Amino acid sequence: MNNINKELKLYIFYYFLIFFILPFIVLGSGLIIKDPGWFIEYIVFIILPTFLIFVWYYKKILKEKLKFIKNIY
Repeated sequence: MNNINKELKLYIFYYFLIFFILPFIVLGSGLIIKDPGWFIEYIVFIILPTFLIFVWYYKKILKEKLKFIKNIY
């Protein structure tokens, strides 16, 4: 179980590195895109869907916890 948690944390770290940190370094440097409009597209296509996925996931976890609590009482 502990091995799975380490692997999951590593995947989460790689996900944030690839989709959040590296694009800011590459796109923000101005080497590829000189226009600062990339930031709006980045928010719409990367950050917003990721946020919605996390909200959906936490909502799912919260529903399961509430069902468990209701079954206890």
